[in-house]
Formats: sequence, C-alpha cells, structure tokens
Amino acid sequence: MLFHTSKDDNEILCLIVSNVNYHFLEYGIFNRSHLNNSSIDHHFETFSNHNHSSIRKTRSKSIIHATIRPLRTSHPINNNSIQRNNNKLFSISNIINTDDYRDQSENSSIIQKSSEFQTNSMNFVSVNKIHRHFLLQPQTFENKRNDLYVTVSKIRKFRLKSSKVAHHARKNVWSDNFNTTNDHHQDSKNNQKKLYSKQCLAALIISILLVIAVIITTLLIFLIKPQTTSTSTSSTKVAVLRWNTSGITIAGITTMSGNTSNQLNQPWDLALDWSNALYVTDQRNNRVQKFLMDISTGTTVAGQANATGGLTLNYLRGPLGIIVDENSNIYVSDNNNDRIVIWSNGATSGSLFAGNGTTGNSINQLDDPYGLAHDSDSDAIYIADYNNHRIMRYFQNNSSGTLVAGGNGNGKNQTQLSLPTAIYFDSLSNSLLIVNTGAHNIVRWVLGESSWTLVAGNINGTAGISSMHLKSPTDVTLDPMGNMYVADRNNQRIQFYPVGETNGTTIAGRTGITGSNSTLFDTPSSIILDNQLNLYVVDRFNHRIQKFLRY
Repeated sequence: MLFHTSKDDNEILCLIVSNVNYHFLEYGIFNRSHLNNSSIDHHFETFSNHNHSSIRKTRSKSIIHATIRPLRTSHPINNNSIQRNNNKLFSISNIINTDDYRDQSENSSIIQKSSEFQTNSMNFVSVNKIHRHFLLQPQTFENKRNDLYVTVSKIRKFRLKSSKVAHHARKNVWSDNFNTTNDHHQDSKNNQKKLYSKQCLAALIISILLVIAVIITTLLIFLIKPQTTSTSTSSTKVAVLRWNTSGITIAGITTMSGNTSNQLNQPWDLALDWSNALYVTDQRNNRVQKFLMDISTGTTVAGQANATGGLTLNYLRGPLGIIVDENSNIYVSDNNNDRIVIWSNGATSGSLFAGNGTTGNSINQLDDPYGLAHDSDSDAIYIADYNNHRIMRYFQNNSSGTLVAGGNGNGKNQTQLSLPTAIYFDSLSNSLLIVNTGAHNIVRWVLGESSWTLVAGNINGTAGISSMHLKSPTDVTLDPMGNMYVADRNNQRIQFYPVGETNGTTIAGRTGITGSNSTLFDTPSSIILDNQLNLYVVDRFNHRIQKFLRY
C-alpha cells in the first residue's frame, strides 16, 4: 500500500496491492472534500486492470487500506490533478520478477527509503483491514474478479501527533508475469523476535553446557582430593619435621656428674612451663632443677639444693616423673618414697597428693611410681605404677585412686602391662599412650576399655633394633599434629612415627651406639617438645640435657 499527497495537501493517493488467485492492481485518488470529521469513506477509482496469462498460487489473504486526512477543510481536485499525480503513483523502482513469495533470493530488491508526506496540522489515520475468503472456482479476471472472494472489513482510527507520516521503512516489491505490481511489507518485529529466539536458545544451550562442566569438575575435585591430600600431607610431615642431628647441651656438663647448680647426676625426666623454662628431675641429687631459657645454671625448686634426701615432705628421694601445670605448680613422682607430692610455685615444702609413703598395691598405695600425666579438663593425674604393672588415676583431695589400665599382673597380652615407665594423655581420643617398657612396645589404652591396642614396637613383646622394633623404651610424646616421638632407651635413639604408622625413623642418636659427642646418647630416658617443635632429650648417663633444633 502506498500513500501520496499533492503539494497543496488537498489530495491523498492510495495504492492497494493485492495478490489473489488472479492478480490485479487497484489504486485510487481521494478528494479531501470527500472526507468528513466523523467518518472515513472508502473510495477507489480503478484506473487500470492488468490481464493475466497464468494463475499464481500465492495469495495475500488480507489487505490493509489506510486513509489520512488533515483536520482543516480539504480542497476539491479535478481530473488534471489525477493525471498530475498519476506519474507519482508509479515512482516505485527496482521492480523484479519472482517465482512465488517464498523464493525471494533471485534479484530481490528492497526500497530503503520511506515514502513520506507532510501536513501542517494534526493528522488522522484510518486503517481498514480486509480479510478475503476465496471461492473455490475462479472465473475470468475482467468480469468476475469481485466474485473471487468475500470481504470482511475492520476499521480503526489513529490520531497522529506528528506532522510527518511514513510508510514502513522496509518492503519487498516485484512484478509478476502480468505486469502486476506486488508490494508486501515485512514485519521487522517478527524477524527480530525470531533472531532473538535463536540467540536466547544458543545462550541457553551454552549455559547448560557450562553448568554441566562445572558439576563434572566439582565431582572430579572431590573424588581426587582425598588421595592427593593424604599423599601431600604425609610428604609434608616428613619434609618439614626435621631436626639437626647434632644436639646442643643446655643443662649439665657432659659426662661430669655433680651437685652444683650447673651440674646434674643421672637426670631422668623433664618438663616445660608456659615460659619455656625447663624443669629436670635430678634423680641422684634428690632434687628438681629449673633452668631458664639460655641459662645453664639451675635453681632448686623441689627437694634440697645440697642433694640430701629424706622422708619428710620437704625432701625428695630419687625423683623420677614430673609435670608442671599452668600455674607452675610441680607434681613430682617421689620414687623411693612411693608417693606423689605437689610443690606449689615458690614453696619450700611439698604436700602429699597420692600414696602414703609405704609400698603396696591397694588403691591408696604405690610401688615404685614413675611417669605422670595430667588431664587439664578434669584435673586428673595419671600415675605409672611401675612394679604394680598398672595405671592409676587420682584427683585432688582424694587419697584413693582408681585403676584405669593393667592391674592384671606382669604380662604381655593385651589386658596386661609390663613395667610401665611413662604415660601421655591424649585428650582427642580420651586415651593413654603407655610406655610398656617390659614388653618393648608402646600401647594405646582407651579409658573405659579393658585392653590395649599396639601403636609401636612388637605386639608379642620382642625387642629389636629394626625400625619396627623398640628396646626398653622409657618415654613417649605427641606433637600437635599427632605424630609420635619415642625415647628408645637401650637402642640409644629417638624414633619418630608419623600419624598412623608403626615404622619409625631415627631423628636423633644412632641405633645401638653409645657415645658422648653431640650426635650420640648414653641411655636417653625422656623427651619433650617446645612450641617450636624443638626436641629436648635427657641424656641420662652423660648427665646432660640435649636440645635438637628443628629446621
């Protein structure tokens, strides 16, 4: 459909193009005087009809007729006006032939510019949409073309606020074999919708593929991660936890026993407090010495400085095990007096904690007590009752203890203990690591259970020098990561066990070799770690304390 106005704005030219069974072209000129303000009339003067030699199968089933009028009064036109505008009616260019509307690929052209006409006042547009229902048997074109269809019309009015009215910016134009001009306007919005639909579909497919890839990647990470973590963790522990093989003497004088403040005489056990001050049980001197960091001269904090032993609470006799609580109170295993005493921070005399000073196997007696362990949560003290082959638990202000492990005589089966010398309380598993010296192994006894499980050494109690064996071990400790350290006394070495492993690695000393240089021991009896995981070892018969720095 095309619209045109004359220069004096009095005429509106309407071109209606229809493609039906027999193609024809209608166009008309409307005089504005025919249009009133209350209605829209449909007037067409048919100027030409084109004969057809063949029938097209492509049909346009609806035609839109539009009439535009200004608000002001229109002027009449004459036949000359019609002739004057007749040339303007066919100003369409680039008309081509096509075989069906479906095949627009051959020589199609698009008119790019919109036809426009100007008015100086507000315009009205009326659109008449005609639906044509075709008859089954068409007749000749000249006489019967109006019998080909039944017309149903709908009219709508539109008020245009702009003074400029334009056609569609894009349309397809061609001529058929009968010189009939066909003008089909394309719906750009539908094309855009189709384009947008394709783009949305492509984006959706890409998004789904990305989500699937992310899910698969996540699953692979979770499936692979445990094995990788386990391997790297094990490797990291072995690589990072290493120590100098040469020790530094921080207390005592190598091979020289004595009772001066800078000497030791067969020390047995040691402990560290919150300030990294070192406490040593100086067994043969019947005292406990305290060494501040980087100071080789000790201070007597329990017993007598002159090494005198006795039965009263201000004396010690052959002290062995020791622990220091968070208040720097000292718990000492007074071995030869068969008792456990507490020396408060700064006190000159101790107080009885467990045992009564007489040898026995009742719940208030001990027989040669050795190592001690402290559960800070319950404030319980665990005692290795060496000659009674059992572990006893005591609380403050209670002179009677409770049996928690062993007590079934000296033996090597899993319900018995053999000469336990040291214990370590593992709060994470609520269990005790027990140095089962007489059976040459380290066992774990979960509190409340009636038997132990093997941790290191031989389950049958056989001594040996291999990495799988121990020989009369006397102490055990854990680091914060759960790795275990054992003083393998009669093998003259310190063994390191990564978490869950029973195969030990020597980190200090040399298996079966006794010596007094910085790399050797003579009966290492006890070990401890500071907060930097530096290793401290009691080198008993060299009368010294050795420190092995971690690097």
